[in-house]
Amino acid sequence: MDLYEPFNRYRWKRHFNALKKDIIRGRIPSPRRATIELTMRCNLNCQMCFRDQEQKGELTLEEFKTVVDNLSPGVRQINLIGGEVFLRRDLFEILDYLRDRDLRVRIQTNGTLLDAQRLQKLSVYWNVTGVGFSIDGPRELHNKIRGSNSAYDKTVAAIKNTAQFFQVSVNTVLLDENFSVIEEVFKTLLPLGISEYRVEPEMYATTDEVRESGVEPIAANIRDYRGYSFSAEDLADLKKGLDLLVEERSIKVVLAPRVAEIDAEDFIAGTVREDKKLFCKHLLVPRVDSEGNLVFCHIIKKRFGNLRDTPLDELWTGEEITRFRRNLLEQNLLPVCKRCCRLRTI
Repeated sequence: MDLYEPFNRYRWKRHFNALKKDIIRGRIPSPRRATIELTMRCNLNCQMCFRDQEQKGELTLEEFKTVVDNLSPGVRQINLIGGEVFLRRDLFEILDYLRDRDLRVRIQTNGTLLDAQRLQKLSVYWNVTGVGFSIDGPRELHNKIRGSNSAYDKTVAAIKNTAQFFQVSVNTVLLDENFSVIEEVFKTLLPLGISEYRVEPEMYATTDEVRESGVEPIAANIRDYRGYSFSAEDLADLKKGLDLLVEERSIKVVLAPRVAEIDAEDFIAGTVREDKKLFCKHLLVPRVDSEGNLVFCHIIKKRFGNLRDTPLDELWTGEEITRFRRNLLEQNLLPVCKRCCRLRTI
């Protein structure tokens, strides 16, 4: 373990505790980055996906520009996600506008549409700071999970080629089917030039947890079964094994959420909300859905106004969202929050 880890953990707990107190009092930091869902369309059918497939609307290019213009002046980085962002035919016009506005961009993609032609066009954007991909197993298993017989080869090729131009991160969702082959997956990725490998247990919620959360709409992956098949000890062993494989390479290995590493027993048991004080990092980053609505997060899709007609500064400090944040923290978050990748203990 890093000798500074206990100190850093203490420092971050103090930081998030202070933030929690401020937010409950109605004070929220001005955002420095924002997430924009460009589309809910996707060319894959991943078994663990919980995107809001009923949301069909998308911003036009001009509406997107209006949304960007209505962001807070302090926002300097945009995370573009989907769905699958490369299904937007105007994606490069979107990137042009963000570049002209001097905004840094991070793109999340499944990689299957990022061919040589698109990558060549993408490579000229100095403001793109990174591209994120997902690999969920060796070829046959990945293709089964992603619902496509060609997904694996296309994504691996895209990872290798993209790493020549940008920082590349790869995410793997930990499932019952793939937990035993994660080190094999990482060994495949090691020579491809990635800068970060992130593993996270599948995010899901039970029917009871959705009902007890008492907020709508919720875009959750419903799983009414016993929970994870792996234990807290299994997670710890996996993280140690991945760290050993890195050796001298400058690859960051992340087990998310942080709770799954430092409070693994409670996380796996589903008791983290009862036993720990929690904070949600989604509180600090505005999320705009594909229709321009300010929503709380990728799971809690409650709307707080639309950036097509209202500046973010006004929505971000509005009475409704301020009250929602306060209630959320006073309840130690909601039942649907306890397996989220952005969860923190404080």
